[in-house]
Amino acid sequence: MIRQGDRWIRVLIRRIDGGSLGIFEDLTDIKRSEEKARRSLEANRTLLSELHHRVKNNLQIISSLINLQARGMDYDSCKLMRALQLRIRAMALVHELLLSNPEASTVNFASYTERLLSYLRDMYRSSVQIEADICEAEFKIETAVPLGLILNELVSNSLRHAFDDGGTIRVSLEDTSNGFLLRVSDNGRGLPEGFSLEENAGLGLNLVAGLVRQLDGTLTFESGEGTSFLIEFREPSYPWRV
Repeated sequence: MIRQGDRWIRVLIRRIDGGSLGIFEDLTDIKRSEEKARRSLEANRTLLSELHHRVKNNLQIISSLINLQARGMDYDSCKLMRALQLRIRAMALVHELLLSNPEASTVNFASYTERLLSYLRDMYRSSVQIEADICEAEFKIETAVPLGLILNELVSNSLRHAFDDGGTIRVSLEDTSNGFLLRVSDNGRGLPEGFSLEENAGLGLNLVAGLVRQLDGTLTFESGEGTSFLIEFREPSYPWRV
């Protein structure tokens, strides 16, 4: 391919009996379309990066305002404010990971889980061990945000209520033939006898149930010597995406 001024020409030389045949093909329109698409893609990446940056910063501002508002509140009110901050952090972390890699359009859930669990350990300053076994999975933001909030609620719930003195929380994500299975288990005291998600769930578990419905998934639990919550889901197709 050769360039003559602002024109792109592809030259093909073929040998034929007694000589050669030269074929000249003007590819200028194709090259211009490719360049236009490249510039459009670059502009979209810049715009998306700026969007993630602004969302992350705005969520941090909201978290700071909540922290200021909590000053002088009673203990129970402060606990509610901290729970709200943790939910905001779970959402902000998705945007942080996308911002750290402008080329990415999905979130690596193993990296996300590692950072979220580290944050929860620091926030609760608990002696409880948290173990994670996350399969290699990349999720779009529409899946990563509700999934992160679900994980935050279930782990936080175990840290607050499952143990008297130490224990272990295990988080796993398995790629199954029907989608994914997220499991959050602990070896704590278990749920009260006769517990029902429909009748006994508090705000956190009601939020989890709503987020699972958003993912078109199913939520079940097992309780005895500890508690396990199981979320089965497939990543939705998101038909509004181009």
